[in-house]
Amino acid sequence: MPTYDELIELSNGELTKCIRIAKDGVDKMRYDHQSTTEKQLIYRAYDNERLKRLKLATGNPIEVPNEHHIHISRRLGRKR
Repeated sequence: MPTYDELIELSNGELTKCIRIAKDGVDKMRYDHQSTTEKQLIYRAYDNERLKRLKLATGNPIEVPNEHHIHISRRLGRKR
């Protein structure tokens, strides 16, 4: 399971690659008729980070399942 620090240090490209690998892991476990719980938690951690970044980039409130509602002001990204 990736830690918060590991997640925020990933570049967008690395994050996308981790999401793909995690999804492939879930699919493989399903195909092998094994429990996918752990793999799904890992996949969700990466996907939630992706959603946060997308919401932050657009200046919209961040709403991620099982996490608190955070609003990022559009002014934070503006230079004075």
